[in-house]
Amino acid sequence: MSDYQLPSALRYVCIGFQILTVLLVICAAIVFFTHNALDKTLDSYWNRVSENARAVITYSPGKKLLLQALATLSYFSPVLILVGAFRVLGALRTGTPFRRHAAQMIRFLGITIILYALSRLFMHTASVYAMTFDNPSGQKELSFAVDTNTLSVLLIGVIIFLIGHIHTYAVKIADENRQFV
Repeated sequence: MSDYQLPSALRYVCIGFQILTVLLVICAAIVFFTHNALDKTLDSYWNRVSENARAVITYSPGKKLLLQALATLSYFSPVLILVGAFRVLGALRTGTPFRRHAAQMIRFLGITIILYALSRLFMHTASVYAMTFDNPSGQKELSFAVDTNTLSVLLIGVIIFLIGHIHTYAVKIADENRQFV
């Protein structure tokens, strides 16, 4: 019994979208370094802090480094999804879609989407706290931001992860059935 493989046209679509994901990552890196993306992200952190807390914020070299690291992670967190998509497309393109590797890559995509959504939830809180953690008592801030877009992305990630998990069980059943024939 031969395994089902994607038709050539769909394999070429997978290749095209893999190339697109690589180009998007390259473009994101170029924009990051040429359009002051780090400063813009840090400005968005600054805008999340109240006026009273802003007045007493001081920047030590360690705090600046921490904020720059958070801003860089925040900026590049969507790359997680692109990495997951690249790997799924590669698994579908090079192998059969009804094998364990493809199922694992679908689960991996779900995990990357979940991590992206969680990083969005975490970055807001971490950035505000990092700016104000050394402020005097009463001037420190801790805030949580949850928006419907982030919750929607989180839900999509969970659904894709579950589909990948179901796909894994389907592959196991297909492998067992193949052994009986």
